[in-house]
Amino acid sequence: MNVLAAKAIELHTSPFVFAQPTNGPSFRLADVTGDGTYEIKIPDLISVDGIPTAARPDWMSLYKWDGNSYVLNNERFYAENDEFLLRLLENYHFWQRFSRSQEYHFYIGLVYYYRRNFPMARGYLQWVVKHAKNDDYRQAAKAFLKEIPTH
Repeated sequence: MNVLAAKAIELHTSPFVFAQPTNGPSFRLADVTGDGTYEIKIPDLISVDGIPTAARPDWMSLYKWDGNSYVLNNERFYAENDEFLLRLLENYHFWQRFSRSQEYHFYIGLVYYYRRNFPMARGYLQWVVKHAKNDDYRQAAKAFLKEIPTH
Protein backbone atom coordinates (compact mmCIF):
# COMPACT_ATOMS: atom_id res chain seq x y z
CA MET A 1 0.00 0.00 0.00
CA ASN A 2 1.35 3.44 -0.84
CA VAL A 3 0.23 6.19 1.47
CA LEU A 4 0.14 9.76 0.26
CA ALA A 5 1.41 12.21 2.87
CA ALA A 6 0.41 15.83 2.58
CA LYS A 7 1.98 18.80 4.33
CA ALA A 8 0.99 22.21 3.05
CA ILE A 9 1.24 21.65 -0.71
CA GLU A 10 4.06 19.09 -0.66
CA LEU A 11 2.98 15.55 -1.46
CA HIS A 12 5.06 12.48 -0.69
CA THR A 13 4.44 8.80 -1.30
CA SER A 14 5.58 6.34 1.27
CA PRO A 15 5.52 2.56 1.12
CA PHE A 16 3.55 1.60 4.19
CA VAL A 17 2.57 -1.99 4.83
CA PHE A 18 0.39 -3.28 7.61
CA ALA A 19 -2.04 -6.10 8.14
CA GLN A 20 -5.55 -4.72 7.94
CA PRO A 21 -8.01 -6.77 9.99
CA THR A 22 -10.79 -7.99 7.76
CA ASN A 23 -13.52 -7.56 10.36
CA GLY A 24 -12.00 -4.72 12.39
CA PRO A 25 -12.00 -0.97 12.01
CA SER A 26 -9.90 0.48 9.23
CA PHE A 27 -7.08 3.01 9.40
CA ARG A 28 -7.71 6.75 9.23
CA LEU A 29 -5.64 9.73 8.21
CA ALA A 30 -5.86 12.63 10.66
CA ASP A 31 -3.83 15.66 11.66
CA VAL A 32 -3.64 14.53 15.28
CA THR A 33 -0.76 16.82 16.26
CA GLY A 34 -2.13 19.94 14.53
CA ASP A 35 1.07 20.56 12.56
CA GLY A 36 -0.46 20.26 9.09
CA THR A 37 0.88 16.74 8.48
CA TYR A 38 -1.52 13.84 8.43
CA GLU A 39 -0.76 10.91 10.71
CA ILE A 40 -2.03 7.38 10.17
CA LYS A 41 -4.22 6.05 12.98
CA ILE A 42 -4.67 2.28 13.07
CA PRO A 43 -7.18 1.13 15.69
CA ASP A 44 -6.98 -2.28 17.30
CA LEU A 45 -8.18 -4.09 20.39
CA ILE A 46 -5.93 -5.31 23.17
CA SER A 47 -6.59 -9.04 23.20
CA VAL A 48 -6.92 -10.14 26.82
CA ASP A 49 -7.26 -13.83 27.70
CA GLY A 50 -10.53 -14.62 29.43
CA ILE A 51 -12.18 -11.28 28.66
CA PRO A 52 -15.04 -11.01 26.14
CA THR A 53 -14.17 -9.27 22.88
CA ALA A 54 -16.67 -6.47 23.51
CA ALA A 55 -14.93 -5.62 26.80
CA ARG A 56 -11.42 -5.47 25.36
CA PRO A 57 -9.80 -2.04 25.53
CA ASP A 58 -8.92 -0.10 22.41
CA TRP A 59 -5.36 0.53 21.32
CA MET A 60 -4.37 3.03 18.65
CA SER A 61 -1.15 2.77 16.68
CA LEU A 62 -0.21 6.22 15.43
CA TYR A 63 2.32 6.72 12.62
CA LYS A 64 3.82 10.11 11.77
CA TRP A 65 5.63 11.32 8.69
CA ASP A 66 9.34 11.90 9.45
CA GLY A 67 10.23 13.39 6.07
CA ASN A 68 11.02 10.04 4.45
CA SER A 69 8.47 7.53 5.69
CA TYR A 70 5.83 6.91 8.32
CA VAL A 71 7.24 5.86 11.72
CA LEU A 72 5.48 4.70 14.86
CA ASN A 73 4.70 7.65 17.15
CA ASN A 74 2.57 6.20 19.95
CA GLU A 75 4.54 8.04 22.60
CA ARG A 76 3.05 11.46 21.92
CA PHE A 77 -0.51 10.14 21.67
CA TYR A 78 -0.43 8.12 24.89
CA ALA A 79 1.67 10.61 26.86
CA GLU A 80 -1.06 13.21 26.49
CA ASN A 81 -4.20 11.05 26.54
CA ASP A 82 -5.55 11.05 30.10
CA GLU A 83 -8.91 9.63 29.03
CA PHE A 84 -7.29 6.52 27.57
CA LEU A 85 -5.20 5.87 30.69
CA LEU A 86 -8.23 6.23 32.96
CA ARG A 87 -10.30 3.85 30.80
CA LEU A 88 -7.46 1.31 30.71
CA LEU A 89 -7.01 1.48 34.50
CA GLU A 90 -10.76 1.12 35.08
CA ASN A 91 -10.86 -1.99 32.89
CA TYR A 92 -7.77 -3.38 34.60
CA HIS A 93 -9.21 -2.93 38.10
CA PHE A 94 -12.55 -4.46 37.12
CA TRP A 95 -11.12 -7.52 35.33
CA GLN A 96 -8.32 -8.05 37.87
CA ARG A 97 -10.84 -9.87 40.04
CA PHE A 98 -11.11 -12.54 37.36
CA SER A 99 -7.62 -12.70 35.88
CA ARG A 100 -4.08 -11.36 36.46
CA SER A 101 -3.65 -10.19 32.90
CA GLN A 102 -0.23 -9.97 31.28
CA GLU A 103 -1.80 -7.81 28.57
CA TYR A 104 -3.13 -5.17 30.94
CA HIS A 105 0.12 -5.06 32.89
CA PHE A 106 2.11 -4.63 29.69
CA TYR A 107 -0.03 -1.91 28.13
CA ILE A 108 -0.46 0.04 31.37
CA GLY A 109 3.31 -0.13 31.86
CA LEU A 110 3.79 1.08 28.29
CA VAL A 111 1.44 4.03 28.77
CA TYR A 112 3.21 5.03 31.99
CA TYR A 113 6.53 4.73 30.13
CA TYR A 114 5.25 7.07 27.39
CA ARG A 115 4.05 9.48 30.09
CA ARG A 116 7.55 9.42 31.67
CA ASN A 117 6.13 8.08 34.95
CA PHE A 118 9.03 5.67 35.24
CA PRO A 119 8.33 4.29 38.75
CA MET A 120 4.82 3.20 37.71
CA ALA A 121 6.08 1.89 34.34
CA ARG A 122 8.80 -0.08 36.10
CA GLY A 123 6.33 -1.76 38.46
CA TYR A 124 3.96 -2.93 35.72
CA LEU A 125 6.72 -3.97 33.31
CA GLN A 126 8.64 -5.87 36.01
CA TRP A 127 5.43 -7.80 36.75
CA VAL A 128 5.29 -8.76 33.06
CA VAL A 129 8.92 -9.96 33.08
CA LYS A 130 8.31 -12.11 36.17
CA HIS A 131 4.80 -13.44 35.53
CA ALA A 132 3.80 -13.20 31.86
CA LYS A 133 3.34 -16.48 30.01
CA ASN A 134 3.85 -14.90 26.60
CA ASP A 135 7.54 -14.54 25.73
CA ASP A 136 6.86 -11.61 23.35
CA TYR A 137 5.42 -9.58 26.23
CA ARG A 138 8.35 -10.51 28.48
CA GLN A 139 10.95 -9.55 25.86
CA ALA A 140 9.23 -6.25 25.03
CA ALA A 141 8.91 -5.40 28.74
CA LYS A 142 12.63 -6.12 29.25
CA ALA A 143 13.48 -3.80 26.35
CA PHE A 144 11.40 -0.94 27.81
CA LEU A 145 12.86 -1.52 31.28
CA LYS A 146 16.37 -1.07 29.86
CA GLU A 147 15.34 2.37 28.59
CA ILE A 148 14.07 3.59 31.98
CA PRO A 149 16.56 5.86 33.77
CA THR A 150 17.91 4.31 36.97
CA HIS A 151 17.77 7.48 39.08
